[in-house]
Amino acid sequence: MPRAVFLAALFALPAVAADPPKPGGTVQMLVARIDGDKLVSSTSAQVPRTIHLTDKDGNPKTIQVLETVTTTTAREIKNLKATDTDGKEVSAADLKTRLKDGGPVVFLDGPLPAEWRKRFKGTVLFVEYAAPKDDEKK
Repeated sequence: MPRAVFLAALFALPAVAADPPKPGGTVQMLVARIDGDKLVSSTSAQVPRTIHLTDKDGNPKTIQVLETVTTTTAREIKNLKATDTDGKEVSAADLKTRLKDGGPVVFLDGPLPAEWRKRFKGTVLFVEYAAPKDDEKK
């Protein structure tokens, strides 16, 4: 009888423990600013590099160094959709005002569940690419 109770408890555990919500795509947390009509963000990463040199005795040496590489990305605001932590759309004018001096941005390439949005501070903006409107295509 104890073995049956153990097995029942074992199979019941996965049903009781809720899986955390899974986001619908890639998420990048950035600090971005507005420059004209563009949302500009920079990311830095350390990249290993091999350097070949000669020491003071004339012997060749190889050393590994880490270089910091910064990549700046500019995205046109007209191609973006910004929302707040409640999922409400933020206008382009409000986006420019809120990010004129820089601020936290979560860049998405798919929908993000409301449970995850609530985990961020209220100052965070969620930004994703939006399809151009029909009248802009003409």
